[in-house]
Amino acid sequence: MKSYIFIFVCSFSLLVACGNSKKENKEKNTSENEKKEQKDAVNEKSVKLKTEKKEFKDDANGYNISYEVITEGNEALKNKAHEVLLKELCGDDKDVKSLEDLEKKFKSKQYSVKSEFCQNASKEFRGSFSQLGQVVSLSIRQYDFQCGAHGLGSTAYYHFNAETGKEITLKDIVKDEKRFINEVEKQFCADNKLKKNPEAYVQAGYEGFAGGFALAKNYSFDKGGITFSYDPYEAGPYTLPPFYVKVSYDKIKPYLLENNPLGIN
Repeated sequence: MKSYIFIFVCSFSLLVACGNSKKENKEKNTSENEKKEQKDAVNEKSVKLKTEKKEFKDDANGYNISYEVITEGNEALKNKAHEVLLKELCGDDKDVKSLEDLEKKFKSKQYSVKSEFCQNASKEFRGSFSQLGQVVSLSIRQYDFQCGAHGLGSTAYYHFNAETGKEITLKDIVKDEKRFINEVEKQFCADNKLKKNPEAYVQAGYEGFAGGFALAKNYSFDKGGITFSYDPYEAGPYTLPPFYVKVSYDKIKPYLLENNPLGIN
């Protein structure tokens, strides 16, 4: 009789355990499905970008330039992104009020980076767009030589809301900046096999981190994570080559805002 009672108790316990396990799995799957639906909703809502590539090269005038222009998309986004692109290409040149004006200067050979002070000046420029969720990013890479000791390369990223054209910053993505920076610093240390210590950073050549680690001013997004790109002089002397720190979303998810425009949850 006791053996029957024992078997009954064990069977009942097993059924309860299985029931709880199924309930937990159901709740987990429901939660994951909700997150996936939220992410899909962000992606479906996003305005899909269409671009066209423009290329201009003139060795006599010292430039090799290519960039993309937005051909289809929100008009506010198009205007803002093209305004930034034009600023990067022409600075404060008041004779050029649009990319169309600039294209005319290229075609009429009126654009030149050379001058009477520097006949060997040169400029390489690459501008392209990418999109993740509701975030449209403009990537600009350029190298300028103005007859100094050396030329200077730089990378710049600008991020915009695909629907409104409003510029997006890390504050629109990250909710706990202090812990987020700490996670990026841990990745920097792991990449360079360094102890988390400003003295160790300086000894390794990262003199710009003497007062502590700092995020690069330029960063980009892809499906794998966020990449911070450090230009010459940003973290150390010119002899320190440009470098980047990429941190995966898996490591920083706790510090991302819910329903962020990237669609990463």
